Amino acid sequence: MKLRPLFDGVVVREQDGETRTPSGLVLPDNATKQFRRGEVLAVGPGGYVDGHRVEPEVRPGDVVIWSAPVFTIDVDGEKLVVVQECTLLGVLEP
Repeated sequence: MKLRPLFDGVVVREQDGETRTPSGLVLPDNATKQFRRGEVLAVGPGGYVDGHRVEPEVRPGDVVIWSAPVFTIDVDGEKLVVVQECTLLGVLEP
């Protein structure tokens, strides 16, 4: 089964948060839960503004971060997250 998002929906495979800083300090659990990150698997066709479709800014393969509560669904044994594009805070560049 595949999950195809509608409008400005984004399907993300959540990644575990970093537990150490680049300098080696161990982060407490509450610090790693503040922001969530994951890889974009699928993106909807975009939402509408004033009757015109707005193209999404993220693409499959992008690693994104968000902080808002999200909808989690189990698809073929894999936990996936569905968010609206407007709730994403940014794309992590390599």
